[in-house]
Parts: sequence; structure tokens; C-alpha cells
Amino acid sequence: MGISIFRSSFRYLLRSLVLILVFSISPDCFALPPGPIDPVVAKEAIQNRGIGRGIRVTEVDGTNIRGIITAIHEDSFEVTPKGVSQSTQVSFSGLTKIRNDGSSRTVRVVRGVLIGFGILCATAIILTSIGGGL
Repeated sequence: MGISIFRSSFRYLLRSLVLILVFSISPDCFALPPGPIDPVVAKEAIQNRGIGRGIRVTEVDGTNIRGIITAIHEDSFEVTPKGVSQSTQVSFSGLTKIRNDGSSRTVRVVRGVLIGFGILCATAIILTSIGGGL
């Protein structure tokens, strides 16, 4: 009797850990749509990124703009898409996302592999707790 209580408690604990792992890996799946970023914070992020660096931003209306930062003004900045000579002016007050945090391709690949490994471990734990073994 003591072993069955231990087993059921252990299964409950494993299932709880798996749920926590799944929800912590993918918080964006359950997030509300983003609101506009504070213009002061957006300007600081763009200035920290610097002129000549790549950037991807999303405006409030859902428009995605991707390119190289060519100029930073008081209330806006300019982005020139690759292969195009004309720049697009983007207001700091109309942004919902600023991406391209400077992570290298290697960092992004390693991050993806670790997330995949976490999902694989979670699946193995679920299968082990449900079926009594693999």
C-alpha cells in the first residue's frame, strides 16, 4: 500500500513538473497581443542597437519592417531594407516589437536544440508516468 501511494505521488509530481516545463518554454503561445512600446524605451533600444545594425520591428498596425538602421532622429528612425536604396521612416511611438537582439546564428541554433531537448524529456517523462516505462 505504501508503494502505491508513493507511485501515485511521484506520478502527480512528474505531471506537475511537465506542465510547468511546457508552459515555461512557450509563454508566447498564451500571451495577449502586445501593446505599443513606450517611445522612450523604444528610442533607447534603437540607439543601443546603433546605426548600421540590422533590426526588425513591428508597428501597431501589424506591419513588419526589416532592414538596416540608417538614421536616428528625435522622434523616429530610418530603416533601409536590404537591396533597396530608399529608407522607411518609423516612429518610436508606433512600435509593438523590436527584434534582432544581436544573437548570433549559433546562439539561436543552440537555444532551439535545448528547447527541443526539453520537449523530448517532457514527452519521455509523460510516457514513463503513463505507461510504466518506455
